Amino acid sequence: MCFGLISKAQVKTNIEIIDSLFSNSVDKFQNIIDKNEKTYLEIITSNDYDILKGILIKHISKKVNLVSEKENTGQSISFYIEKAKVNYESPRRENFLGDFIVDRNVEVKGNVVIKNKFNELKVYEIKNQTNDVISFDDIKLIENQSLPFTKSDIPNVPLISNLFEPIIVVGTLIVSTVLLFVVRSK
Repeated sequence: MCFGLISKAQVKTNIEIIDSLFSNSVDKFQNIIDKNEKTYLEIITSNDYDILKGILIKHISKKVNLVSEKENTGQSISFYIEKAKVNYESPRRENFLGDFIVDRNVEVKGNVVIKNKFNELKVYEIKNQTNDVISFDDIKLIENQSLPFTKSDIPNVPLISNLFEPIIVVGTLIVSTVLLFVVRSK
């Protein structure tokens, strides 16, 4: 006899999604960077996004030869992080009497300035976002409480559906019980 096991897929945390969005951003401008040149990297951001500097260094260092000194470099990259943001939509039911789900929107935005060895500047706007659907109960698990940009206002569960569904269940039980005794008595 076979038993079916239901497994819930691991939901990516908000910081994991932000990491992948920055990885995609780096991939978009990598083809204009000379991979053989020594490259100085400058990341400019507000204090709220300081943790993202490490994420960007990780992704950019896979594409170019980074150096710590600006002197004697063939090119420089300045990455300006404007925003990393998470937003949740209003919760809704997946199906009748099912769990609540919410749409999650994660967005990163910034600018990249690349200066080559001929002092030519190229400026690119970075804007990446992704949308997915998650369980309402998973929101606290995917947010990092120490990183404010991984959190968002959690929408309220609709009150009417919380009252309406138990009434339907109790009403169905009452009707079933009444019908059982009415049918048996005839």
